Amino acid sequence: MKLIIRKIRTIDHPEVINLIKAFYREDTEGLPTNIRKIRKTFRHLQNSRRGEIIVAKMNNKVVAYSILANYWSNEYGGNILHIDELYVAADYRSHGIGTRMLKYIKKEYGQDAKALMLEVIPSNTRAEHLYNKMGFKPVRNKFFIQKI
Repeated sequence: MKLIIRKIRTIDHPEVINLIKAFYREDTEGLPTNIRKIRKTFRHLQNSRRGEIIVAKMNNKVVAYSILANYWSNEYGGNILHIDELYVAADYRSHGIGTRMLKYIKKEYGQDAKALMLEVIPSNTRAEHLYNKMGFKPVRNKFFIQKI
């Protein structure tokens, strides 16, 4: 089975919406999402230099997605590419899709970045293992957020 990784297209939206909903059902530690937030994300990242959404398709079906966001970091002296979400559908895990997506992201977007950054919920040891295997290292910083 051939895997195709590319930027999201409008035709992909219904499948990606379903994957995003699945992601948030599994990530019970994060904030909930809804269709309004998802559509707002699609609109915001369409033709944006701030980030984008990529998908992985197999047999003409979207089996994974990733939301990418760019921002400048004074600490790193350049652009950080934040992999905000990376999700592989449950039936397609352990087939190397997450690894291939991370390699694609690094190859296609890494040349303009000083670092790739992502986060993982503490209970997702499977994803943490993948990220360690791919060369990501945990940082000691604690992240704080205040919702406005």
